[in-house]
Amino acid sequence: EINDMHEQTRARDERLRGDPPAAAHAAATSVVVAVVAGDGNKQLFRELGCGVIVDGGQSMNPSAAQLLEAVETLGRDEVVILPNNGNVILTAEQAAGMSARHIAVIPSSSIPAGLAAMVAFEPERDAVDNARLMEEAIDGIQSAEITYAVRDSEVDGVEVREGQAIGIVDGTLVAAGDAVDEVFGRVLEALAANGAEQLTVLTSLNGSGTTPARLGELAGQVAPDLELHVYEGGQPLYPILVSAE
Repeated sequence: EINDMHEQTRARDERLRGDPPAAAHAAATSVVVAVVAGDGNKQLFRELGCGVIVDGGQSMNPSAAQLLEAVETLGRDEVVILPNNGNVILTAEQAAGMSARHIAVIPSSSIPAGLAAMVAFEPERDAVDNARLMEEAIDGIQSAEITYAVRDSEVDGVEVREGQAIGIVDGTLVAAGDAVDEVFGRVLEALAANGAEQLTVLTSLNGSGTTPARLGELAGQVAPDLELHVYEGGQPLYPILVSAE
């Protein structure tokens, strides 16, 4: 299973380095609608063959009507929706229930998880087959995020001050600190302790006080055995989004 995950990550990197697949390929049976925030992230999804991208993010979740509209623009009967946010999964399922088309909703709760699912997408297969492949791809993936605290609080035994960087792994707060890179180091430690071997990191570092090079340096110090793939994502509110395999 670990080897399969390694193959998926390698496949993604090869596909991102190569020519973008033709999303509207004449022979394609099914197409993907993905909810994505950040210009870099949108480009990554397009390069992996996503048919239509709907703007999304923590503060701008699309409605079922918007998702349906995106589905209709594709004019295909076999459609896969990647919500890429826990708050959008139910909306996507509502949209699927309102359409006569065959729509499979993949329960991707983060953009990095959605990317892992996108690598497994095979346009010549139908939506049901793709749902199986894509759900297998995200099964067992750990997700982490670094964002900023909006208020003073104590969460999961960690004291947090408003404005601090906070690191969350699979929904649990694992670190808080004044510097994004410091918190990233703690998140790396937690992921490595959980058995992670490869990380996909989506960054939006403007104003965060750190750089992709610094993140790579930290990974080399904290978890030298981790394989790191860093992309400029451009997502709002989250300087760093991570999926770990």
